Amino acid sequence: MNRAILASLADGAVAVTPNRRLARALLHTFDAEQSASGLGAWPTPSILPYQTWLTTLWEQFVATGATGDETLLLTPPQSTLLWEQIVDADGRTLLNPHGAAALAAEAWMLVHAWGASGESWRAWRRDDRETDDPSLFAAWAERYGAELRGAGMLDVAQLADTLAALAPRVAPLSRATILAGFVEFTPQQERLFTALSNEGATLLRLDTLPPVSAKVRRATAISPQAELIAALTWARGVLVDAPGARVGIVVEDLAARRDELIALAEDILCPSSIVPAASSSARPFEVSLGRSLGTIPLVVAALDLIELASLFARCGFGVGSTCSD
Repeated sequence: MNRAILASLADGAVAVTPNRRLARALLHTFDAEQSASGLGAWPTPSILPYQTWLTTLWEQFVATGATGDETLLLTPPQSTLLWEQIVDADGRTLLNPHGAAALAAEAWMLVHAWGASGESWRAWRRDDRETDDPSLFAAWAERYGAELRGAGMLDVAQLADTLAALAPRVAPLSRATILAGFVEFTPQQERLFTALSNEGATLLRLDTLPPVSAKVRRATAISPQAELIAALTWARGVLVDAPGARVGIVVEDLAARRDELIALAEDILCPSSIVPAASSSARPFEVSLGRSLGTIPLVVAALDLIELASLFARCGFGVGSTCSD
């Protein structure tokens, strides 16, 4: 972990991370550093995922009266519910309305994060009779935005631009802010950071990992399976040379190939595990994606019972009852 980040946290800085996982890892590393230095107790550092940090800033702006009105911030579940209502009210026959609403919400986030602000999606709308995805999303986005404006609300997708516009009305942030571990900043984030910096805020962009020297090599294989075998064989060679090393392998379609990957990893990285009655706790690898719930027998049985109970309820199950289903 970058020691400059740890030192800044010890001095009272706020760290902002792109996700919760990195926030937890940074907190764990900070606590371990403090304990190793001989301290028995220390103040809990402020380490916030980006979305949580935005919400915290909004609460600070509201407390200082910078918003000037009674605008409400929707929580993500509330936003999801509103999108589902917009899609349902459209009246179109969709195979998966909830999935369509989720995709529309994701597109709404991306438009705001990577756009130049404003209602740029309007250019995609052509006619209410058009059923292509961009035109349909533009129609839903207009209705969603109108609902927000009519109710005096905003959501997380709009929050960064709203904070950037309100920045001149509030005092500079009292503590330095570390932007830790971001691979790339979106245009929306850049607008917010610029607005805060212009008002005197101290924002430091630091990587969480120290720079390392590495050689990039490209290898090819005759099939996807052969590619996995080559990657796992390479990883085994690295671990043989450096037993304490950690190796990561990224698989693009991991959800579809999880079982295949585990079988190959057991065969190449720990062949003794395939022996009957061998312990499964000594495997030297982990897979970041868990099994689908639909493949777990207990879950499958529970879902079958729920479906059966629903069928009985629809048919009015009882003595002498029949059901056409």
